[in-house]
Amino acid sequence: AGVGWVAEWDFGYPGYRGELAPDAVTLPQILQQHGYATYAAGKWHLTNGEHRSRIGPFDSWPTQKGFDRYWGFLEGEADQFEPAVIISGNEVQETPKTPGYYFPDDLTQHAIQMIKDLRAVNREKPFFLYYTPGAVHAPHHTKPEDRERYRGKYAEGWDKIREQRLAKQKQLGIAPPNTVLTQHNPQVKDWNVLTPDQQKMYARFQENYAGFVDNLDQQVGTLRNYLQQSGQLDNTIFIFMSDNGASPEGDVEGQWNSLAYYHYNKTTTAENLPHIDDIGGPNTHPHYPLGWAQASNTPFKYNKRNVYGGGVNVPFIISWPKGIAAHGEIRPQFHHVDDIAPTLLEMLNIPQPTQYQGHAIKPMEGTSLAYTFTKPQEPSHKKEQYYELEANRGYIADGWKIATYREGSQTFDEPKWELFDLNNDFSESKNLAAEYPKKVKELEKKWWAAAERYDILPLVDVGLLERALYSKFILLPQPDHMDFPVGGGTVPHNIAPILPGKSYTITANIQRDSTQQNGVIAAQGDRFSGYSLYLKDNHLVYERNTGIDVIRLVSNDPVPVGNSTIQLRYDKVSTGLAVAKGLFSEGLGFNRLSVLKGTGTLLINGKESGSTVINQPFMVGWEGLDIGRDTGAPVSPQYESPNAFAGKMTHVTYDMW
Repeated sequence: AGVGWVAEWDFGYPGYRGELAPDAVTLPQILQQHGYATYAAGKWHLTNGEHRSRIGPFDSWPTQKGFDRYWGFLEGEADQFEPAVIISGNEVQETPKTPGYYFPDDLTQHAIQMIKDLRAVNREKPFFLYYTPGAVHAPHHTKPEDRERYRGKYAEGWDKIREQRLAKQKQLGIAPPNTVLTQHNPQVKDWNVLTPDQQKMYARFQENYAGFVDNLDQQVGTLRNYLQQSGQLDNTIFIFMSDNGASPEGDVEGQWNSLAYYHYNKTTTAENLPHIDDIGGPNTHPHYPLGWAQASNTPFKYNKRNVYGGGVNVPFIISWPKGIAAHGEIRPQFHHVDDIAPTLLEMLNIPQPTQYQGHAIKPMEGTSLAYTFTKPQEPSHKKEQYYELEANRGYIADGWKIATYREGSQTFDEPKWELFDLNNDFSESKNLAAEYPKKVKELEKKWWAAAERYDILPLVDVGLLERALYSKFILLPQPDHMDFPVGGGTVPHNIAPILPGKSYTITANIQRDSTQQNGVIAAQGDRFSGYSLYLKDNHLVYERNTGIDVIRLVSNDPVPVGNSTIQLRYDKVSTGLAVAKGLFSEGLGFNRLSVLKGTGTLLINGKESGSTVINQPFMVGWEGLDIGRDTGAPVSPQYESPNAFAGKMTHVTYDMW
């Protein structure tokens, strides 16, 4: 369908364009043609990063993909207290600044309001609501009362919690009686060997995460209660599921600011502890440790972004009081996310289309699971399924599964296939590849056939943090000279100047009538990761934040009143010299980020006025580039948003070499 990985980048291959292919028709597009009102509220991470600006193109935005109305965000995650961008339809909304604002509350109310608006005008028209909250993706932002509810609940640690959860799963019938816990994932230690500080900090991260899950339950409950109170619940098909397994991006120790991870900075317990009482609040951007991610994936191993059970096995709940007689029952059949649309169409007696608006479309590859409602022990109609995530590969056929787990810089074919008998090993705990090599070969052949058929090839054979380097975002060069006018909308981060790996200047010609005219010249990112060039107290300031490392450079001289040219110049080290120095001093394992190091210098009317060494440039942030102000959350704690520049300035220029 064109989205073989997340929507940030376009890799140029049909399966990895970063947004839905034109001939991949969506469920709401089908339902629209059959008289349904169609609404979406929440995360829509299906528009390529280069297409999220105020000028579009809009063809991959929700209201062009079958939704009558949309309210939410297009990025991979959102700050739950100060979202970087909120979209209503095709328009960018101002970020709410109401004290105590909490995005999940707002999102649920917008979802409910869409249905209320429909019912105010039309009492009979059926609706489809796609409700996709930011929870429980990072950042794990929580209300104090939600996280406080779980204080002390996880002091016994992830090993005990995993045991308790598996026992509960067996009791409920979710896991078969013979299911065993998988071993610890790489880098996850036994809870009882951790230091007291580690246990204290790790437990706090999990308490906060539990509060986030709790609030998600509350939000879904609010939506459900509205449907019940308005008499619509009994004839509403309600599906609840997750999009993937728990995330490993909190790394070993957890992160009080998870954007540090994307700058290759992994916070330690010593660095996290000063923030322990703030975890979950608006001054943190938290993510929990690997051990708790595995506990969230009980009884499986590994996590999101791989093809083992911990990455691809998720909860799925479906309810239709008027149409499904079975209540509170478990079904053992294997199914996949591409089976949901065929299931709903069968339930609604809508045929699967072969054309849309006169054009041929891709066929639906899924298999309806509606038979499971009345045939609890019917063998699964879904016989086979391929998987590929960041060149991790997997295939399921008739109860057998093969999978690979690539680590670090491994190429896709370096890890050996593992083989599991899912009919007798629900948790994928016993690798049978050595015992059944022919079965491995049989399934591998099927994987390659599926890879050819479903546009998996060519593989983008790199991990998360390196993938951007292989996309159009990096491989198609930006202009060396870019002018940005004052007063324009925020420039999305994926089309803002790409500064890592380059020398550059940021230049502005300003006019001031008073020393009191200060404010932001240019800013990208937010308080958790970003950079800002601004005037404060009549001095020029450059501030750069890479998650945990903050540099603040203040000019030695004041900026004169009148006309002035102010500038930040960044002189990157020679790549060749940096590599040679790294190899000589550290060997082959030298820090590759050292080639990005440089010196930042402030200039006022051409005169240098302060400089500092910058070991690493800003690389990743969700908020885009603002000129003459800093919307959303501020980059610097030295000012409050928007801190618009109070003097006169027409544009800001970026020159890169």
